Amino acid sequence: MSTQLKFIILFLFLILNFSLVHAQNPAYGTYGLFPTGSTRTLAMGGAFVCLADDATSVIYNPAGLALSRWRFDLQSSTNRVVNREGDLNLDGEKEGIPYNFNYTAAATRIGFLGLGFGYSVPYDVIEDFGGLSTSKQKIRIESLDLAVSFRLSKSLSIGVTCHKEMASMSFSDSSLNELAEDQKELIYPQLGMVFRPERKWGMGIVYSPERRYDIDSNLNETLSGTYNWFQDIVIPPKLSLGLSLMLKSRLNLVGDIDIYYPSENTYLVGNDNFNTGNKIVENELTVWHGGFEFEVISKKDIEFIWRGGGYQEPSRLLNSKPRFHFTMGIEIRFGFIKLSAAYDQAKDFTSYSQSIGLSISDLR
Repeated sequence: MSTQLKFIILFLFLILNFSLVHAQNPAYGTYGLFPTGSTRTLAMGGAFVCLADDATSVIYNPAGLALSRWRFDLQSSTNRVVNREGDLNLDGEKEGIPYNFNYTAAATRIGFLGLGFGYSVPYDVIEDFGGLSTSKQKIRIESLDLAVSFRLSKSLSIGVTCHKEMASMSFSDSSLNELAEDQKELIYPQLGMVFRPERKWGMGIVYSPERRYDIDSNLNETLSGTYNWFQDIVIPPKLSLGLSLMLKSRLNLVGDIDIYYPSENTYLVGNDNFNTGNKIVENELTVWHGGFEFEVISKKDIEFIWRGGGYQEPSRLLNSKPRFHFTMGIEIRFGFIKLSAAYDQAKDFTSYSQSIGLSISDLR
């Protein structure tokens, strides 16, 4: 058995035996089973674990930094997600509070070493009830990210991102002159590995542990109205496996499997009475992603790239149904400046993403 194969088996063993933490208090699930963040990743149906080769590796798979084709890369993106998956008002209609995902990341490769830095807002919700109320409810998650990756051989690299994440919740009512807020923070690692024995194919793996924020629910009692807004916040453990295949020189095919491990007593954001219809299922959820990336025009000073894909989203809530998502996007590069856009469409769901980037390449 080769040394590289032994290392891969050891890495898998350590990840699969990572301890999981559960809690009994009700919590909001501030996450979705769909891709957010990178415009490129969203366009390819969320499949990027193995292909990770730009600054977004900081949040998707840090191991890709040391195997990238560039010397320096900078990217910034914004996402707008509208996900109507639950019945928040108990009126038989699907609702969901729209939220934003924003991130900026920079990375550099120096020999066998890859370094990355990032700032992201993976969840940003402001509920003002369509402007019909004087009250506002907010949830915001921010993260400062530091990633390092080591190339152990020409085909194998490992990486870790250290995330310092802060979660904050607030409630305000201008007519009653009320304001209540709480915030918590923690530091957690994200572990990744990429194996590319040839440029024609490769595999990747990345793991993120559960994060649970103990928000002070006693703040609900300080408000004059009947509110139940302040609850714990949870993001479940996630394991992703990815494969990539290059056909000819301009076409990449990618596929990922995301496994979300269960978190207990978790509900859809905005659900204030914790009815079972808006409860997130307490079993393992698997999402299959697939996509492609095709270089329509590839010249020294200009590139035009077409991307597409899709994925099957399983039922996250007890009373919801599975959905198939169709994704598409384009990217245009002029010199070292890149502009890209993508969208994700499914029943009762829409996500748009735009990004701008700067890359100084050293193709190998």
